[in-house]
Amino acid sequence: MAITSEETPAVAALEDTSASSIVSEDTLAMLYSFTRPHFCTSSFRRFWTLKDFTDSLTSTCDHFPPPNMPYVKEGDVCVYRRDDFNFWCRTKVLNVLENGVAAIRFLDYGGYLIVPVQTLKQIPSEYLRLPFQAVECHVYDILPADSLQWSQQCQQEVHRLVFASSNAVLRVVVLGYNGEVPIVQVLYAPYAPHNDLSRHLISVGLARSMTVCARSTGALQFHCAS
Repeated sequence: MAITSEETPAVAALEDTSASSIVSEDTLAMLYSFTRPHFCTSSFRRFWTLKDFTDSLTSTCDHFPPPNMPYVKEGDVCVYRRDDFNFWCRTKVLNVLENGVAAIRFLDYGGYLIVPVQTLKQIPSEYLRLPFQAVECHVYDILPADSLQWSQQCQQEVHRLVFASSNAVLRVVVLGYNGEVPIVQVLYAPYAPHNDLSRHLISVGLARSMTVCARSTGALQFHCAS
């Protein structure tokens, strides 16, 4: 039986904690996925890190290949093997497209991909009810400078700032929400107001400003990993 995301616990709301992050992109706003370095569950203490969980899931799926999905539909939670990274990961089906492909979102690492539906497999039951680890956030008040797509130069500048930061630790302040998606301010080391990611990208001409009305809900600490 296929499992939908409504039957699986999502990761807890953003809180004051450390987490790993992976940068992806969106057509309307800079999109980050934040994942915690310590696996967020009280049931499976052996998974202290997301890497521990991923290694365990990969070992299980490699030794006991999961069966095909009987019928792939929007909202299904399944597993997919990323051969480019040599591991299995949990995914959610966002849309089933024509020509036998589906758009998926990675639930523990963030990011999106379009894949053949036959590559989506049933998730092993012991990995089903563990909370998803990725939290997607829009960085506040920026749009691409010249189009609807972020330029490669902008992506490179973001990575330069993020990974030059002290131990790749970012300070993230939740300003408000767009629906259920947090809108955040990202500060890189030494976390002074002038080290605001949005303001920097605008000042160097890699982004343009947009108006965001948001409420401050506190500061968060995230650890950023490539």
